[in-house]
Amino acid sequence: YTFQNMAVSTSNQLAYVSAKTVAEKIGRTYNPLFIYGPVGVGKTHLMQAVANEVYLKTPSSKVIYITSEEFTNEVVNAIRTNNTADMKRRFRSASLFLLDDVQFLAGKERVQEELFHTFNTLIDGGAQIVLSSDHPPSEMKKVEKRLISRFSGGLTVDIGPLDFELRCAILLIKAKKYDYDLSMDTAKSIAEKKGVPSSEISPHMMEEFKTAVTKVLTPHASAVLLDPEFGLPATKQKAKHAGLILSYEATGYDQTTPGRVPLLIPTWTVSKTVEVGANAVKILLYYTPFEESKINEIKHAWVERIGAECAYHQIPFFLEFVGYPTGNEDQKGIEYAKKKPMIVKKSIEEFSKPKYGVDVLKIEIPVNMQFVKGAKCAKGEAAYTIDEAKRFFREAVAVTKLPYIYLSAGVSDEEFRESLELAIEAKTNFNGVLCGRATWKDGIPIYATKGLKAFEDWLEGRGVQNIKALNEILDRGAKSWKN
Repeated sequence: YTFQNMAVSTSNQLAYVSAKTVAEKIGRTYNPLFIYGPVGVGKTHLMQAVANEVYLKTPSSKVIYITSEEFTNEVVNAIRTNNTADMKRRFRSASLFLLDDVQFLAGKERVQEELFHTFNTLIDGGAQIVLSSDHPPSEMKKVEKRLISRFSGGLTVDIGPLDFELRCAILLIKAKKYDYDLSMDTAKSIAEKKGVPSSEISPHMMEEFKTAVTKVLTPHASAVLLDPEFGLPATKQKAKHAGLILSYEATGYDQTTPGRVPLLIPTWTVSKTVEVGANAVKILLYYTPFEESKINEIKHAWVERIGAECAYHQIPFFLEFVGYPTGNEDQKGIEYAKKKPMIVKKSIEEFSKPKYGVDVLKIEIPVNMQFVKGAKCAKGEAAYTIDEAKRFFREAVAVTKLPYIYLSAGVSDEEFRESLELAIEAKTNFNGVLCGRATWKDGIPIYATKGLKAFEDWLEGRGVQNIKALNEILDRGAKSWKN
């Protein structure tokens, strides 16, 4: 357990930052650090991350991590064998003392007394103490008041129930450990529909799911996009005529820095992409022109380096960029919808510059169709009229001469098709689409609840129907990039 492999979200951010601070300044701040929260939220991970960080930086430090049950057993055994001196010497000489699940000391008066004196000795000697419990000190029952007072003497922080995104992030971190690169969206969807924590969705299930999609749908597609580590087994099931595009970026982004700075898969290169027979490299970048310039400079350099790597290996470079709010707007709300046309347009303009070496732009629909007045999928208040939406389509792509394809961004099949119909009406010269969830997302509940065979049957029926309906629109409206 380390800080580096811990997923961080709003539910555990304060505890995470506090624990890191303690690891950097043991005995000098937040002493004791008391972490509380329900079972399974990462209290033990944080405590052991502190222990490992301190040990790595100062191997000479005496670090003791122990559960309350183990501490109780040691105290009882020392009393039984009349050897309390050695036990006291061991615990009270620690530089860092971490006691997990202190709620289990409730009612154990002799053990509490030993902890009280150990606590005082450690604090007086400048040692650091970290404690965990399922409740804050003020709510602990059958624990001596003087001990409660000691527990409350430093910083008390809680970890709330893990939100859905954090559970998915934990799954993805575990998958990376075993050299799997899972899709965040697929993991989230399967976990949600299956009604289980995402940590219970195994790499095998992810591989099985993507292989089924590849086998059934690629006969009706010109190419398939897969992950290099996790998706390679699925390539064996693709139709022979279908091209292969492999992603290069790691799932998500660097959560230790602001601005959604991207990361590459640490074990992958463009050279390996060429070796496995892929026809193109695809990169996903979270980008908005309204981000701080120093953050966008990092992203610009990142894309430029990948473009140079693709050019060296003479393989096409597909760049996908997805906008995001920099303020407090809801990304699915009307305020962000009003900003989206400019975000998409400025992003296209930036990455059409020759220095990036991009061959194909994978772009967002420049409007949120749910806020287009008169659209079939419109909901409530409008951000733009149909004519304004068409104008935004035209203006967004007027700034590039590169081939461009639209991404579905996880909307429903019906909404994505309506978006493309509007793009055709706007007389844009788009060159196709690269979409996944819009064609198969409605099959996730089938797979989650009924298994692989039922999911394959659904794909053969509704999935194929979805992709054929999409192909019919492309036949009418998409233009060849050669023209």
